[in-house]
Amino acid sequence: MAPRLSEAPLVHETAEVESSVLGRYTEIAERCRVSEAVLGDYSYIMQDCAVWCADIGKFSNIAASARINA
Repeated sequence: MAPRLSEAPLVHETAEVESSVLGRYTEIAERCRVSEAVLGDYSYIMQDCAVWCADIGKFSNIAASARINA
């Protein structure tokens, strides 16, 4: 059974997250790279994304393979 979202952020084992703040009920999917970013509550980032120096608000959904501040 797949893990369920909870107040603690769900970060896939293949994702890299550094110097970032993740809100409640958030998810970082496979092979994502997130650095120096803020991800608001109830937001998620799908597979193969790269995020650097971004402030992503609440209830945001980032599509797979997106690059933010490349």
